[in-house]
Amino acid sequence: MYLENPEEYRKFINIMPDLFNLYDRVEREFANAYIDTGGRYGRKKILWI
Repeated sequence: MYLENPEEYRKFINIMPDLFNLYDRVEREFANAYIDTGGRYGRKKILWI
């Protein structure tokens, strides 16, 4: 989608680093947080689209 209309995404340039950092942090910390609340991480399959 970006390649079809790059100007549409230019308005997000200031927050892009924060978005990528947030995604990385969720990926790093989600499993432990889920397990700490009684969940069994890895039991369910999650499909990211």
